[in-house]
Amino acid sequence: MKKLFIIALALGLLVSCKKSENDPGITFRSRDKKIVGEWNLESFENYNLNQTGAAKTEITEKYAGSTITTTNVTGANTNTNVGTTSFKGTLKINKNGTAEYTEVSTVGSVSATRTYSGNWAWGNSKRNKTILQLDFDGFNSPILQRTYLYIDELRNDKFVCVENRNSVVSSGTTTTTKTNTFKVTFVQ
Repeated sequence: MKKLFIIALALGLLVSCKKSENDPGITFRSRDKKIVGEWNLESFENYNLNQTGAAKTEITEKYAGSTITTTNVTGANTNTNVGTTSFKGTLKINKNGTAEYTEVSTVGSVSATRTYSGNWAWGNSKRNKTILQLDFDGFNSPILQRTYLYIDELRNDKFVCVENRNSVVSSGTTTTTKTNTFKVTFVQ
């Protein structure tokens, strides 16, 4: 009976380590150990809506594999640009608190490499560890776009960050709505 109690208690403690809804139920590695390593950008989606009255602009960017697809909808006009940009992103998170993000983009025959170095830390309490904060000097990534990543799922070989922002501003009879939805997936 005592062994059964100890096993149940141990399993309960492991399950309680789950920080976000999509984390694995049972894990034997801490979030600190899981986040450390070299991560390759697997995919991202970025959706922006800006609407004032009936005038509306939607921009959707999607990356999967190595190409970026951008769709811009303004009123009745839709412009889709597929595969003109080849892209690769790598995020290195080191145990000592340093980090480096490198992205290589190629448009036609012209390649550009951007490397950002700095530090990383958990952006919220040491207990929750659901926000990854990247402190990079001069950070200007056209893809990653954020220095605070809200971790929706963290596994040994994958982490997913999701963020949703909404704002509504009214001025007289005009209302402006802005929506941004961002999701990025890294794999080892």
